[in-house]
Amino acid sequence: MVLKIKLVSFFMLLPFLSNSQASDKEKQYPVEQLQEDLLFLRQKMETNNVNLYLYSSKKTIDSVFDAIYSGINKPMTATEFYFYVTAIQPYIKDGHNNLLPSKVMQKYYKANAFYFPINFTEYEGKIYVTQNFSDNNAIEAGDKIKRINGELAIGKFNLLVVHQVRDGDNLLYPKYVSQNYFRSYHGFFIRLS
Repeated sequence: MVLKIKLVSFFMLLPFLSNSQASDKEKQYPVEQLQEDLLFLRQKMETNNVNLYLYSSKKTIDSVFDAIYSGINKPMTATEFYFYVTAIQPYIKDGHNNLLPSKVMQKYYKANAFYFPINFTEYEGKIYVTQNFSDNNAIEAGDKIKRINGELAIGKFNLLVVHQVRDGDNLLYPKYVSQNYFRSYHGFFIRLS
């Protein structure tokens, strides 16, 4: 199994492509392999996550895992699979259940400059520039970002919030992570949407 999931401390890490080269980032993994990896993740969560059913019932978690499993109906890249699997986060709602791409994938994205070139803050449903790292000097702190690659900026932000780790129904932490790490997540997560 190339796609592995292991329990480290009390964080769940998805070390996608851990045995692959970064050049394999577009490799399509077969449905059976993805389903096997999801089953492995599920088994690890069920045996090692004491808070798995704290905020959602076992019936709900089981149905979400079953839906994710049955939704794996075509080959996916590791990045696509990572995005797909993190849909479980709003149901588990355990802040220690952090799902991350492999170190290989993170290193690849860092080396290939897939970072979003702007830091921002979200305020009252709008996105405002706080720092500009791009070559475009016309973008200044305080400017409103309406669209990112043709899509509503607030929509991209909210999509990331949905897929983030959280504690219960409190969205402050997933909003914090989404805002402060958007530059990274845009590279290995949001670009897919």
